[in-house]
Amino acid sequence: RPEEHCMVVQRRTAGHTKEEYTEMLLELALPCKDWRYDSHGRRSRLQATEMELIAKAWPK
Repeated sequence: RPEEHCMVVQRRTAGHTKEEYTEMLLELALPCKDWRYDSHGRRSRLQATEMELIAKAWPK
């Protein structure tokens, strides 16, 4: 699926720290879609995903 091959766009405003931005990504991540899992079934890292399109849809 094309959405699985999108790149993460890291656009931060001066109002957010790196820690705040990381927390936002973790909160927006979808289980089983945005996460990579290790051989034990634990979350190991976030998969690259384009979240800008999702964010633009929220106000509608």
